[in-house]
Amino acid sequence: MIDIAIDNINHDLMLDADGEIVLQETTPQDQWNLLAHQPGEFKQYPTMGIGIDDIANDHELANWRRTVQNQMEKVGMTVSRLVIDENKFELIAKY
Repeated sequence: MIDIAIDNINHDLMLDADGEIVLQETTPQDQWNLLAHQPGEFKQYPTMGIGIDDIANDHELANWRRTVQNQMEKVGMTVSRLVIDENKFELIAKY
């Protein structure tokens, strides 16, 4: 999806040399936003968010797989591969 780009370092709008907002492919950015934010952090969409940092020391990985799958589908992505186990997290999803 082409959308407004966010800088990966400071999480601010990306601007080009002329100070214009950068538009680019944002699928990875959108995935990161869903994974990194807790439900309730998006005020307009209180059920959106995964909060993947809570996965540490959680042994209910099937629930995490279901949550990631559901959240990605909720925003219109199709998940073609999702692996979550003790040693690996792999997500391939596209709009």
